[in-house]
Amino acid sequence: MGEKVNMWGSLSSHAYGADAVFIPEYGKPEGIEFILVLTQGYPCFKTHPALDIWQGYTRGRERFDSNRNMRVLAWNSDPDKNYWSFLYLPDNDDACRITAEFVTAENGRLDLRLRMENYSEDAREWQWDIYAAPIHTDDLPGLELKENAGSDLLFSLCGLNWKITSPEMRFKNMKVVDSGFWVNFPANVDAETPLEAAKQRLKIVSEPVTVFAGESRIVSVALNCVSNNKSIPRSFWPEIEMASGQELPYAHQWWEILHNRHYVRSFNSDAMTCRFFPAHQWGRFYIWDAGMTILGALEESILLAEEQLAEMPDPAVMKEDVFSDVGSFIPTCILAWWELYCLTGDKETLSRHYDHMKRLFLAFYAWPDLVPSPDHNGLVKTRDYRNGIDDHPARVYCGERIFAWDYKQTLPVNPDRRFRQAHQPGLTSLAVRYAGILRLAAYVLGKDQDMDYMKALIEKSERSLNEDLWSEEHGIYVWRTEEDGRLPMYGLDGCYPMLSNSVPPERLKRITDHVFNPEGMWTKYGLTVVPQNSPYYRDKGYWNGAVWVPPQWFMWKAFYNHGYMDKAEIIADRLLDLWEKNHAEDLCCWEKFDIGSDGRGAGNSRFSGLSAPVISLARARRRPGRVQFGHDVLARYEVGDNQNSFAGVFHSPFDNRETGISVVLQPLTDYRLCREGSEDVRLRSDQWGYLGFTVNLIAGESVKVSVKP
Repeated sequence: MGEKVNMWGSLSSHAYGADAVFIPEYGKPEGIEFILVLTQGYPCFKTHPALDIWQGYTRGRERFDSNRNMRVLAWNSDPDKNYWSFLYLPDNDDACRITAEFVTAENGRLDLRLRMENYSEDAREWQWDIYAAPIHTDDLPGLELKENAGSDLLFSLCGLNWKITSPEMRFKNMKVVDSGFWVNFPANVDAETPLEAAKQRLKIVSEPVTVFAGESRIVSVALNCVSNNKSIPRSFWPEIEMASGQELPYAHQWWEILHNRHYVRSFNSDAMTCRFFPAHQWGRFYIWDAGMTILGALEESILLAEEQLAEMPDPAVMKEDVFSDVGSFIPTCILAWWELYCLTGDKETLSRHYDHMKRLFLAFYAWPDLVPSPDHNGLVKTRDYRNGIDDHPARVYCGERIFAWDYKQTLPVNPDRRFRQAHQPGLTSLAVRYAGILRLAAYVLGKDQDMDYMKALIEKSERSLNEDLWSEEHGIYVWRTEEDGRLPMYGLDGCYPMLSNSVPPERLKRITDHVFNPEGMWTKYGLTVVPQNSPYYRDKGYWNGAVWVPPQWFMWKAFYNHGYMDKAEIIADRLLDLWEKNHAEDLCCWEKFDIGSDGRGAGNSRFSGLSAPVISLARARRRPGRVQFGHDVLARYEVGDNQNSFAGVFHSPFDNRETGISVVLQPLTDYRLCREGSEDVRLRSDQWGYLGFTVNLIAGESVKVSVKP
């Protein structure tokens, strides 16, 4: 985060408008949040919420038709240059673009540059309001307004003296308001973290700015935390490279990741820290979103990925509270930790987080205990049957009440209307996968006792999974309750045992048939979690009837684990096509994609939580030098300096297996694949340079692999 005193960052918990948070001393709870709200007065009224709000489960880009829902997007960001920006789009096209750019200097100065471009046929009148408020209290302690209008404003807040100046824009006034103004602070339905309407804010109101048709203007504003009345030099504006073309949708998801962090108390100490959250709509931490976010983030910043791994909740500190304070307790960070090791080969990274990840796994496996008892049956269940898939039909059935989401027809609930605890194939498969990762990590780090322990847990879980949760009738793994036995409302999570390599060979075809059944889970937009031909399928649901990124990643990686590289490629390309098509239409990073609306993006429009692994798939398919392989394999490899050759050694310590491998080299080039013990094969890379192939490994032995022109 750079400087640890008088620092700035885009670190608001709830802001929808452009935000900047000033932190006098990093690690302490004090801070002041500034939110920038744009209102268009002419030719038609248009503004947006100051704070991100819930828009509904199935609403997409039509929300921007409202005159109170202007598109505001997190935009280009470069932490190394202390630079971030937001994009305001008053219209449904990009004829008018306003970019709010921020850059920080030392000693508490923040420079804001407003690039206002009007390529429409009408003059535009734009007014900027800045809402300032402490992040640690609902009051405005020590507020004193000194210079209240003009081009230079002076005020005191939270024991700090502030000066706001602009040579191009005048300010009308400053006044104290609450957060109850319905236009900029509409009600938020998130009952777990209601946005307090009584919270006081200092509203700084500008004079309107007119930008005529075909013109552009730049307005600069400086926000100074004044120290000893000394002037602070203007910040230096760095040169920022802008992504374009097919790279833009993935660069934008990365920018959303960077903006979807907030300054909050650490789970593991009393200090404040910066932590991921899925979107400003919720403004709080979810552990399963956070792990998926790290999967995407590690492709762009190894340092940030490591920082966020260290910030994961620790059962050793939180005890049983770890189950209730973090959303659905599914520690996907274990997947990200292993992916980070496979990318870097750094044993220090593996060792540094090993004990932490092990504690998270054991708590996940053992709920409601922190470690499994000897009589644990190997099947995983969670508090309130949480599995991350909020409207999974089996989850609804096990609940105590009917909840229709946006359905026209409700899903069935159990006849007793009492909570029923279920064992789940998806969660059990993830537990087996986590145990497999920890077993491999223990092998690398020389922890023999842990290797044996993880092996025993894997064997117990796979035995129970295949005996108790397999439905021969449906050819898939299903939920099971004590009262009902196996439930008939299966979903894509019944295919996750492929991810953990837990499916016996004779069942694999039935599972893959489910995955690619065009009348079932396979759609022209990707995989959906409830089969389309199921009586429990709904096209106006949250997960039900939609394509989400995590299941695509799980099954994509599952096919690597089995060496089904053609299937992995199909899943990746379908998701990337969907992501790019939606981004081209509205520049949004959507939470999900509704099948019944032609794959239209819906949910939160500035989402990065569960969507971040789309970056992983894009990099594996297109980034020169990127190498991917199955979970149960260790590798040492290198790619030639010009990305025109590859050499590696692959090793399976425990089992005979076939693994998929991919590497991105030069595009449209003929290569020779050499695998030790096999005949050479001629391959041709695609337009991105991607090559996918398989290697057969014998337990305990290594195989050398090379790819050369």
